[in-house]
Amino acid sequence: MQLDLSHHFGGRQTEYPAPVITDLAVLTPNGQPHRRRWEGVIDTGADLSVVPSEIFRELRLTDLRQRVRVWTYRKDEPPRELDIYYLKLGLPSGIVVLTKAIISERSNVLIGRAALLKMCLTINWPANRWGLAEVPIGAAGKE
Repeated sequence: MQLDLSHHFGGRQTEYPAPVITDLAVLTPNGQPHRRRWEGVIDTGADLSVVPSEIFRELRLTDLRQRVRVWTYRKDEPPRELDIYYLKLGLPSGIVVLTKAIISERSNVLIGRAALLKMCLTINWPANRWGLAEVPIGAAGKE
């Protein structure tokens, strides 16, 4: 999957372009899809993915009985303890990944490193392009 970096995501314009996936499917671990498709923004600074509470309410996700302490980029907000959930993300290229996520009030899906562990992410800033590919089994860590 090769796409252009975007200066527009989450309903806002940004100075720095980001890898954005449109038409992202969100599914339960057993494959039940959410009724609508989502915008996904890859954030390599986030450990876990973050999904809108609308997804949680509709899919009735089950927590892992694990919690994580979360800090936001807003310096005035104290950290919070949140439940962790498993879910699947279906990319338009056909790749489906199982990942851990937390729930938040947001309008898009933030795709963290936990979802990218078996992927190869390339960003070519001068060309304004990015790519995401599945790493073949047995090829991870080999050069």
